[in-house]
Order: sequence, then structure tokens, then C-alpha cells
Amino acid sequence: MHRAFVAPLCAFILLAACAGADTPRPTPSPAAETAAVPSVSPTVAAAFARDALEVLPAGGAGTPIRLFIEIPTTQPAYQQGLMGRAPLPDSEGMLFVMVKQPGCVFWMKDTPSPLSIAFADAEGRIVAIRDMQAFSTELTFPPAPCAYALEVAQRWFERHGVKPGDLLRFSWPLTAPPPYPN
Repeated sequence: MHRAFVAPLCAFILLAACAGADTPRPTPSPAAETAAVPSVSPTVAAAFARDALEVLPAGGAGTPIRLFIEIPTTQPAYQQGLMGRAPLPDSEGMLFVMVKQPGCVFWMKDTPSPLSIAFADAEGRIVAIRDMQAFSTELTFPPAPCAYALEVAQRWFERHGVKPGDLLRFSWPLTAPPPYPN
């Protein structure tokens, strides 16, 4: 009796699995693929602190440039970064505090707008600036262990004359940055 039940059950499962196999499935357009970029969940969005920093030209000559920043405060927010976000306004960026993980690597998977990233040492001195392309899975490494990474809209550093050697000045003492998950 057991075998009599198994055979019809297998036939039913096979027919159900094959049903509609000849039906053409719509192919998503490139625009639909772009629109499918994940958005920031409310839980992750709540895990970003807002603050400000200034970029000071090397040698103290010139006017400081003020930038409003978001800082990830949890591991999921740190991993999410700017993925799935609208393009950054020219006056905003995201600061990653890498005090405990100086060898962090960055990529642009699911990030719909191109960014530039500045790597800074423990004193806030910019040691390198790199451009990153939207949706790229190419890895971007700091040239040496760094304590901070600042992401902004691509070419922001160039437009504002910011270069390696310039200094990031924070609203908290660099010797005791806020506690972050890394």
C-alpha cells in the first residue's frame, strides 16, 4: 500500500514542477536591475551617527572645508555603508572609523553612485585618495594601515582642492573617537 501511494505522489510533484516550463519569462530591463538596489532598512538607518568635520589644507594655508558626515555605529551599518543610497549631496559624506581594523577593504557593490574615498592616518592626515565606480566589485585598499576612510561624491576632493597631506579635523578628540564596531 505504501508503494501505491508513492508513485502517484511522485508523478504529481513532477507534473507540478514542469507546469509552465514552456511559458516565456520576462527578462528584467537594465533599469529594473538598477532599481532593485537594496535600500537601507530602518534598523540600519538608525545605526548612523550624524556629525561634522572640517578638512584643513596642509600647512594651515587656506580656508577649512566643512562636511556633514554619517558615521556607522553598528556592524550592519558599517557593512551597509552607502549601498543602496541616493547620490550624496556635495556637502555630505560617510566616515568609517577603522581604529581596530586598519586593513579594511572597500567596494561599491550595490552602490548606485560613484564615490571618492580618502584614507587618513590616526592623526587625521589624508594619505591617499581613490575614485570608486558605481556597482563595482573591484576592491579598494588603503595604501597603508589607516584609522579613517572618508567617502564623498566622486571628484569632491578634486573640486575642493583636497589632497594627500591635508588634515581631517573632527568634533571629538582623535585620541578617543566614539566607540564603533570594528
